[in-house]
Amino acid sequence: MPPKYKQRCALCRKNMVLMYSSRQFPICTSCHMKQIEDPVTDPAYKELLDLPRELYEQSSFLRNIKRAYLQYHSLSEKQIEVFKKVAGEMRKMKKGEGQKEEMKNGEVKKGEGRKEEGTKEKVENEGLKKGRVQTEEGTKEETNKRVVVQRVKKRKKAG
Repeated sequence: MPPKYKQRCALCRKNMVLMYSSRQFPICTSCHMKQIEDPVTDPAYKELLDLPRELYEQSSFLRNIKRAYLQYHSLSEKQIEVFKKVAGEMRKMKKGEGQKEEMKNGEVKKGEGRKEEGTKEKVENEGLKKGRVQTEEGTKEETNKRVVVQRVKKRKKAG
């Protein structure tokens, strides 16, 4: 979701925060990190919430989950499940940064997946998911999904 506007941090009033929703509380990363610095004492949660500081700095979601634990001293099953999933993805992305140089040299890692050339249906399906239409001139952003669907149907009838 693209940011709508910037607002000053409600705690320090120095840093600007990208706001995505009017219901979002404006808090900068440095103030949020100060809130979650307290150590976790419960061994089960200590193992779960013991992540590198960089990951917490990158993800407001991870910071919110840790703050919720520090405030209420427990997490729901769904919070734990999603926290593990997001933390795993963040770790993979962090490991993937070191592999970007190899990718620039033209090597393709297993699981990266290139788009198969010559499959119109695959491109059209991706266009539906992302709200884009593939044309001869290139990819155009479409805001109205109805227009995208109509264009894809026309192409299928014609081709």
